[in-house]
Amino acid sequence: MMAKQNIMKVTVWYQCSPGTTPVGSEWIECREKNWTPLPKCSGMPCTITRQQLEEKKLVLSNGQSQGVIILHNQSLEFSCANGYTLTKPNSRTCMDGHMDFPTCISEEVGKCGPPPPINNGGTINFLSPEYAPGSTVEYRCQQFYVLQGSPIVTCRNGLWTKEPTCLEACIASKEMMSKNNIELRRRNDDRLYVRTGQEMEFTCRWGYRLAPRSPPLRATCVEGKINYPKCI
Repeated sequence: MMAKQNIMKVTVWYQCSPGTTPVGSEWIECREKNWTPLPKCSGMPCTITRQQLEEKKLVLSNGQSQGVIILHNQSLEFSCANGYTLTKPNSRTCMDGHMDFPTCISEEVGKCGPPPPINNGGTINFLSPEYAPGSTVEYRCQQFYVLQGSPIVTCRNGLWTKEPTCLEACIASKEMMSKNNIELRRRNDDRLYVRTGQEMEFTCRWGYRLAPRSPPLRATCVEGKINYPKCI
C-alpha cells in the first residue's frame, strides 16, 4: 500500500494478494474526512490443510495427504482413507476461497441390509444379507402391473433410496358387467386384464342403452379401479 498527497486530496493504493484479482479501482481517496470505499479482491485461493484432510478422512486423488493451496476456479479430486467410501462427486472446485469437501462414510456404518420388498413385484437381482455403500438393486413388477418411480435403489448412508411401487392392474369383473348390463365391445376379447392408464371398451347388451349421466363406454384403468358404465 502506498499513499500520495497534494493540496486538494489524499489517495491510497491497495494491492491484492498474489492469485487474486482486484474488483474496481485499487485507489481510495479521502474526501471531506471520509475515505471512498475500499477495493475488493476476488478469486481468493483455497487453503486445504493436512488437519482438514485427516479430520474428514480424505486424501487427494494422487494419494497425497499433505496440505495444498489451489487457485480460484480450479478443481481438486479427492478419495477416502482405507475403510471409508466417498460421496460423489469426488471433484470439488475452489470458489473465492471456499470449497465444499465431499464426505467419507465408514464402510461399516454405511452398509445396508436387504432392500425392502414391494407389493406385486420384486428385485431382479440375487439378494444378499448385506450391501456396501453405493450398491444398487433393480426392481420389476409382475405382469400387467405398472412400475412407478425409479426401478433402481441405491444404498446410501446405511439406508436404501425410495423403492418404487407397482400400480395395480384392472380386471373386468363379469359380475359388474352383468349388473350394469354391459359387455366387452369385442365379444371374443378375452383380455380381462389391463394396465393402469390403459382403456377398456364396453358396449350395452342387446336391448339396452346407455343410462343418462352414466360414465362413458370407454373406461380407463386407474390403479386397479374401473368406473363402469351403466346401461338401462
